[in-house]
Amino acid sequence: LAGMFAVAIWDNLRRYLFLARDPLGIKPLYYALENGKLIFASEVRAILKSGLITRKQLDLSAAYRYLLFGSVQDPETLVQGISQLPAGYYGLYSENKLSIKKYWEMEYAEANEALVDSASSVASVRSALDDSIRRHLVSDVPVGILLSGGIDSTAVLALAKSVRTDSLRTFCISFGSAAYDEGPIASRTAVHFGSDHSEWRMEFDEGKSLMTDYMHSLDLPSNDGFNTYCVSLFAKRHGMKVVLSGLGGDELFGGYPSFSRLPKLVRLHRALGPFSSPLAAVLSGGSKLASGENRFRLRRMAAFLRSSGCVKAAYLANRSFFLPAEAKLILKQMFGKQVGDDCDKAMDDSKDIPDLENAAGYLESVLYMRNQLLRDSDVMSMSQGLELRLPLADSRLTDVVNRVPTSFRYRPNKQLLLDAIPEIPRWVFERPKQGFRFPFGDWVSASWEKTLDVSNLTSVSADEWYRKWTLMALVNFTQSNNISA
Repeated sequence: LAGMFAVAIWDNLRRYLFLARDPLGIKPLYYALENGKLIFASEVRAILKSGLITRKQLDLSAAYRYLLFGSVQDPETLVQGISQLPAGYYGLYSENKLSIKKYWEMEYAEANEALVDSASSVASVRSALDDSIRRHLVSDVPVGILLSGGIDSTAVLALAKSVRTDSLRTFCISFGSAAYDEGPIASRTAVHFGSDHSEWRMEFDEGKSLMTDYMHSLDLPSNDGFNTYCVSLFAKRHGMKVVLSGLGGDELFGGYPSFSRLPKLVRLHRALGPFSSPLAAVLSGGSKLASGENRFRLRRMAAFLRSSGCVKAAYLANRSFFLPAEAKLILKQMFGKQVGDDCDKAMDDSKDIPDLENAAGYLESVLYMRNQLLRDSDVMSMSQGLELRLPLADSRLTDVVNRVPTSFRYRPNKQLLLDAIPEIPRWVFERPKQGFRFPFGDWVSASWEKTLDVSNLTSVSADEWYRKWTLMALVNFTQSNNISA
């Protein structure tokens, strides 16, 4: 099988059920073993509303990791007894027993492979990109493309144009604020490739009016997804059933600052040695003088210097929503229970990847892309009856790209992708990276000022909107699903 899937096949002769989930985790599959039954579904709330779950109790360890990363990490959910089949696994269920086994994992080029045949690498990546786009364009209905002003969605449009001669439909959401507005770039790109382009100039009141339905569309809580909800709604209004997205390009071609930042942090920790703790004390003192986001950055850095200095600790210093000590205190204050010390033993295979750049890529692909971006995109697009396909988040493409050594694969500005798709216009890749961003924080703060007041929940400071939102979304999930502590 290629692409995205979550499948359940009953073998009536041998009396067992076969379950499987696609390699990258684009499609979800949740399950529970309860009273001699296997219950499975594509959403946690479907299992909860089945009436077959007798205890709806919060999984504190999963909630702890949710507070760290801003999303629930597989194979956990937030409910005891309900799990996710991990991406790239299959399961066999027979006689009330489920055994699962990994069938695919990310494999990388050797870290010490210094010589790179650049022409051959670019050619193999282009061939894999063409193969992926051809497979993702197969459909008995028209296929649209979600187009921002960035490299990844433009890459998808350029690839589609290279294999299709008919007119393509593209969709973009723009804003009045220059900090978020990619409308002009997307429109120019659409004209360049000759697509039939539609743009929704979204105003604050429109965005505010969608917040409630967006919240109803959530399954597991998340700090993301509103952008996909809005653009999926827009495509649906234009009669689309299938659209392509550029999601996955940053993780595959090293588009985040973390690809260089995380290895630098690990090497810094090693170089400092015994001086790490004194420097952490200095940063902690400095954080008291800083304000807002700068204060939190200093505290995250101090926590990293006090850690073991592994790549996952560096990831937390770069992306965490709450510090480990904060997350434990929040759960104690909100739910009255102490999280065990073993909660820090999260699933992490990155320790088995010796090359730091590859380890950083692995963490971005798993902790962020799989457990936040992919899950949110699936839930939000399916809430509009829209099939969202991801040509750049494809296991066959991933196998090819990851064989290219990091020195060539992770060059700045996703140069390998640009070399493989020279059709991408200069005005797209010469502008500063912006990403598919919404003024979500501004809208949430203005729309739900009282709802986002979390001062009564915990003594932990949550000045930033995304920290408030993380707490509010957790409370909303437990209350709407009657989850007890």
